[in-house]
Amino acid sequence: MIARLATLGALIAVWWYASLGAGPLGVPGPIEVIGALGRLVASGRLATALTVTLGSFAAGGALAVLVGVPLGILMGVRRSIGLAIDPFMTALYVMPFSAVIPLFVLWFGIDELVRLVFTFTFTLPQVVIVCYQGAKSTPTTLVEVAKTYLASERQIVWKVIIPYEVPFIFTSIGLGVGLAIQAMVVGELLIQSVRGLGYLLQFAVASFDLATVLGVILVIMLLGAGAVSVMQRIEMSVAPWREGMSAGGGGSDG
Repeated sequence: MIARLATLGALIAVWWYASLGAGPLGVPGPIEVIGALGRLVASGRLATALTVTLGSFAAGGALAVLVGVPLGILMGVRRSIGLAIDPFMTALYVMPFSAVIPLFVLWFGIDELVRLVFTFTFTLPQVVIVCYQGAKSTPTTLVEVAKTYLASERQIVWKVIIPYEVPFIFTSIGLGVGLAIQAMVVGELLIQSVRGLGYLLQFAVASFDLATVLGVILVIMLLGAGAVSVMQRIEMSVAPWREGMSAGGGGSDG
């Protein structure tokens, strides 16, 4: 904790120093950014934008996880399914989503639905690919031992593959959360949304209000960091042995 606070203090000091003597289009200082955020909070615009953005983010991200985790595990368990779907997920992962925004707008309009679809489509490949690699990499020795004890295929999946998959599942969810937030804001920017954090960014850029631009960016970064931190805490409660393994590894280095 002390190291993190020291790092944060150093970053703020560098930021403040970089803002000294800056012109109207230079780097706004910490006090200016805090003031801009205070005005957004006081006016209620930040709360309204967060409500819109987080609603679509939660719906699209949750749907991507609910579909992507089981699909990735199924691909790892069933080799034929994995070979059939993996190329398409890889293609979807590398596709420039900004290029398909016009199609999404044409098909789904400019309201909440297009945000949800964009977030889901942007996030799904990452979740599927990570879970697929985790299920596929389950040590064969564990599976063979389970078979020796006459475990059924269903028991192997639930008692061997999925427990081994837990770190991959939470890694995929953590990455998915970050991507979902990025997708949500990028989608709002490209769709020319009239609500949400993307709209606040558009309006601030058009007004050359760099303090507000930086303030909204910091809010987005804090949202991502907070969501990932929550997922890490949930992982430690679901799989407490992971923390013990990390502690053991750290002790052996000493």
